[in-house]
Amino acid sequence: LPVYAIQAHGLEDETEPLTRIEDMAAAYIQELRVLQPEAPYFLGGASFGGTVAFEMAHQLHAHGETVAFLTMIDTPGADRLSHDILDDSSILQYITDTVEEARSIRITRNDSSPEEHLYHLMQQAQQMHLLPSWAEATQLQRFLRVFKANMQAMQNYVPRIYPGRILFFRASELREHYDPPHPESSWIEMAAEGIEIHTVPGNHITMNFPPHVRVLAEKLRVCIDRVAQHF
Repeated sequence: LPVYAIQAHGLEDETEPLTRIEDMAAAYIQELRVLQPEAPYFLGGASFGGTVAFEMAHQLHAHGETVAFLTMIDTPGADRLSHDILDDSSILQYITDTVEEARSIRITRNDSSPEEHLYHLMQQAQQMHLLPSWAEATQLQRFLRVFKANMQAMQNYVPRIYPGRILFFRASELREHYDPPHPESSWIEMAAEGIEIHTVPGNHITMNFPPHVRVLAEKLRVCIDRVAQHF
């Protein structure tokens, strides 16, 4: 099966971030139907993206479409969300910590304001070839704006019971101050046909990078193949 990723609104100059999960799902479904006009649909998302995929599955089902597969990768519910990641400074620190974990590096910090933090983060990301040399601070500012919009959307989202089944991948390790111990607990009562939970190595970030991502990918492939044979 081909895999398509949908970019969040607001990362380009001409678009504004969406601030409601329902609006994101509706917009992404429009893009999805351009690529695949007909069901069955196989949906999935990691972290915040899992919540958007959940709402997409809801809306598609409401339109009589078949959602064959819905996977959520270490997606916390709003009730499990850390409320320490709300202002610019704490969000930038979260992003810094995330990059450090993903790349096994240490980012030095010698700034005193969010603006300076953003500038130094961009400089060091360029030195480590995580961003191209021509990247500008405005690109990180757009990312920051989208991140804040996503946090707002998640806090305001009230999920409804999904009539299908959820496949949930949970990271085996926790990141202090950030990760809820059981993110799947928010969704267990939200799936009418039950939830299938798989624990994979790594934490919320490192589970998506080598070597842990290979385990995640293999388990995901087996689950997709199992469902796909019925369509």
